[in-house]
Amino acid sequence: MAAVVGIAGWPRPLVRVLETLLVAGCYYAAGRLGLLRHLVVEGAVVAPMWPPTGVAVACLLILGLRCAPGIALGALLVVMSLSPLRPSALGIVAGNTAAPVCAYLMLRAVGFRTDLSRLRDGLALVFLGALTAMLISAGAGAGMAVLTGELPTDRFWPVWVAWWAGDAMGVVLVTPLLLLLYRARR
Repeated sequence: MAAVVGIAGWPRPLVRVLETLLVAGCYYAAGRLGLLRHLVVEGAVVAPMWPPTGVAVACLLILGLRCAPGIALGALLVVMSLSPLRPSALGIVAGNTAAPVCAYLMLRAVGFRTDLSRLRDGLALVFLGALTAMLISAGAGAGMAVLTGELPTDRFWPVWVAWWAGDAMGVVLVTPLLLLLYRARR
C-alpha cells in the first residue's frame, strides 16, 4: 500500500491575493473585450453587452463573496483605461461591484444552483441576476455622471437604459457560459 504524503498548501493570504488578482484580471479582460463594440449614448460610453457583469456574477457564484475586492479592482482598472480618474469613477466602481454582489445574494436566497439544471435557475438568473440586480449599476453609473455634471439631467434615461441593457445582457450571456465551463472542468 502506498503512503500518502501531505503537501503543504499555499498560505491562505497568498491564495486570497492571487484569487483577487485573477478575478480583477478576468474582469478587466472582459471589459476590454466589451469595449470593442461600444456605443456612445448621449455622450456616455456604453456597451450593448457588458461581459464583465457576467464574469463578476459567475465568479461570485463559484468563489463566494471573497472575490468582491477583485471585481472592484477590475472595475477600477476598466474605468481608468477609459479616462482619467474622476469623482464619478468611484460611483461607477461601486455600482459595478454592488450589482453583481446583489445578484449573488438574491440568487443564493432563492436556492440557485450553478449547474443550471432547473428551469427556475435559468429564470432566477434572468429576472433576479440580470434584470433586477443590474438596475443598481445602471443607476449608480448614470446617476454619478449626472451628479458630477458629466451628463445633463435630460440625458439620464437614455444612458441609464443603455447601461442597464448592456449589463443585463452580460449576465444573461456570459454567466451561464462560464458556469457551464466550470462544471465541465470539474
